[in-house]
Amino acid sequence: MKPISFINRESNHFAPDRRIAVMLTILMAFSAVVLIQLFRRSVLQSGLAEAKAEAQQTVQVKLNPFRGSILVKDKDSTATTPIALNEPQSTVNVVPNQVKDAKMVAQKLSPLIGMDEAALFDLINNKKTYIPPVAKKLSLEVGQQIIAMHLNGVTVSIDGYRTYPEGQLASQLLGFVNAEGNGQYGVEGYYNNQLQGFIGSIFGKKDGWGNTYIDQESVTNNKGASIVLTIDRDVQATVEQLLQKYVDEFKAKSGSVVIVEPQSGKIIAMASMPTYDPNNYNLVKSDQQNVFQNLNVSRTFEPGSVMKTISIAGALDSGKVPIDYTGNYGSSVNVDGFEIHTADNKSYGHETVADILVNSDNVAMVDISSKMGRELLNDYMNRFGFGSKTGIDLDSEVAGSFPALKNWRSTNLATISFGQGISVTPLQMAMAYSAIANNGKLMKPYVVGEIDYSDGRVDKTKAQTVRQVVGSSVVQQVTDMMVQVVDRGHGKRAGVTGYKVAGKTGTAQIANPDGPGYVEGKNNGSFAGFAPATDPKFAMLVTIEEPQGVQFAESSAAPLWGDIAKYLLKDYYRVAPNGG
Repeated sequence: MKPISFINRESNHFAPDRRIAVMLTILMAFSAVVLIQLFRRSVLQSGLAEAKAEAQQTVQVKLNPFRGSILVKDKDSTATTPIALNEPQSTVNVVPNQVKDAKMVAQKLSPLIGMDEAALFDLINNKKTYIPPVAKKLSLEVGQQIIAMHLNGVTVSIDGYRTYPEGQLASQLLGFVNAEGNGQYGVEGYYNNQLQGFIGSIFGKKDGWGNTYIDQESVTNNKGASIVLTIDRDVQATVEQLLQKYVDEFKAKSGSVVIVEPQSGKIIAMASMPTYDPNNYNLVKSDQQNVFQNLNVSRTFEPGSVMKTISIAGALDSGKVPIDYTGNYGSSVNVDGFEIHTADNKSYGHETVADILVNSDNVAMVDISSKMGRELLNDYMNRFGFGSKTGIDLDSEVAGSFPALKNWRSTNLATISFGQGISVTPLQMAMAYSAIANNGKLMKPYVVGEIDYSDGRVDKTKAQTVRQVVGSSVVQQVTDMMVQVVDRGHGKRAGVTGYKVAGKTGTAQIANPDGPGYVEGKNNGSFAGFAPATDPKFAMLVTIEEPQGVQFAESSAAPLWGDIAKYLLKDYYRVAPNGG
């Protein structure tokens, strides 16, 4: 038994070593597998792993479009001032089905957002997944206070809201931005695509607690272009003050003013009354929303005698009426059975062409137009721009109208020559006078001088000549006549002491909106002209609709024109007196 026992002892002596060896082998193999896997994941697949980790931690937030600003300049400064801009303000949203304690949330939020606590509670005490924002346009400070409360289901976002810092200033020229973020009327409407901006994004990272950290350098471009107007803020403000004064004084239905730089077509000021505050456009009653329209481009009127200057310019330029033409005229004339009178039923007798304009003689204009004939008068109406849109960069421009040539009767030829039976916009008439002030050259009007894009591009508007309407010799002759209108005619109250002013009054009957003929006892007053007559800095048209207590434009529109001209010549352009 011993040997066996001995053998067994030998055998028991070597067995543990083999097991250890086997175990070591297995352990080494397992370690190798682990190391290989670690190597593969940490080295060979490190990029993929990092990408997965990055994706799990990175968040992308959509940025709403940020609308560009609308800016103006003052004459003596290169600095711009915003008159329309997007201001960052707080919007408060509540998701009712995430609110744990609606009563507590309503109690804390209501004093900050200015909403009745009970009404807010009723709004959020349900399981809805969406309700419209409970508050908009709150200050950033109030937004921060709400964020600091850490209310479940309540979030605050920062949005850009359209603001008009100057209130009513140039409101009808600017237009406004509606609740959907779209521009309406004026510059806001016409340049909506350039201003509105783009949907952008911003990236950030979330930590293990759900906090998000924004990477400011990741913000993508969402800003719309900024627009610099040709409007001068000081002139615009002065014009609006004076226009409001005259509209109030004459208890007029409305009034308008447009001022243009003749050599370029650049609009310096454009105003209409009554007006509104674009910050509160939504408070304007539905039956009063015609105040949104810019009367200078969206309204037509029969201009009356301011058209006589245009007709006489055409008559002289065509050669059908020489400058030394004279005639003898009574107080009335019969045209195809219709009696046409002078405005004051007065017979002016022997008149030169200048006398006809100075006296604003309707009867003599029937003679002048008969010398021209239908085709020529129609042609000059078109060449001065009547019956067509000017192409100004403003929303809602209309073209005005007059009969098609084939439908002209003798009465049309007669009445159109003195501004009845034709409808025009104030801007069209201002541009026609501007053409005379610009040596017979008609320019395209514009209100935007520069568009600055967020990528650095800048588009500057270039002056555009539409056409040469009349010759320079005719311009000089007509200008001399217009100066006489102010010096010795119905335009005296438009004069400015020390300056030569060229202009013409217009008192027009108002077409009956309910049928043929005209409204009894109502009229529109207007005055068109430019100054200084020898070197025009501006051309201007003013209108006063249905003034009360005055019969002719020489007592309503002419003094308004004179007050504005005095400010422009002395204070704005600082023109040295030229002996007028």
